[in-house]
Amino acid sequence: MRIWIKANSVVQLLLAGAIVSLVAVFLKDIEVTLPNMAGGPLFAQVPLTIVLSLMPVIYFSRLRDANLMLGSIVGKRQPLKFEALIPFLLILSGSAALLVLGAIEVPVSWTIIQNLTLLSGVQMVAAGVLPPKYASLAPATWVLVAALFGHDFQNGSIRWWAFIIEREPSFEGWGVSVIVFVLGILTTLSLSRIWRYKLYVWNR
Repeated sequence: MRIWIKANSVVQLLLAGAIVSLVAVFLKDIEVTLPNMAGGPLFAQVPLTIVLSLMPVIYFSRLRDANLMLGSIVGKRQPLKFEALIPFLLILSGSAALLVLGAIEVPVSWTIIQNLTLLSGVQMVAAGVLPPKYASLAPATWVLVAALFGHDFQNGSIRWWAFIIEREPSFEGWGVSVIVFVLGILTTLSLSRIWRYKLYVWNR
């Protein structure tokens, strides 16, 4: 188990979740300007936190890519199941960091946790059907499409599926994020060693 924890850099991932969540609190009001492809103004403002939420997810994807051979061939069944816990621990570490700030009365926003939940789920689902080295493209594409097409300037709002570019989390956003995350967990748990090996060969 210790070898598995070290191989999957669990401690580093926990630190990444906590650090990203802490940084997001202090950068939540910073926005970046991107082209607007949804009609209306040529450019639109999106929160910097969408980029922050991608960082630990891409890191997790790279680790999964590097350790696929270990998990698919020499890994025991139990450690393979624990793989599904890694993104869950990532979210827990980020939530713990926000709870600490909240305890000392620092205003926090849970948008970063909502985003991490969604993007981790997207990454896990993608890793079940794509070569691991391409799996991180799925959450990155989700963020890019939401940033470019998510504004509905006619109604002065954000389209429901682009909630990731909202400043604050929403009920609909949490619902979609949790559903996608659960699908990602189920995908990870259902992968057989044979399919993992095929993904490894495909990844070569």
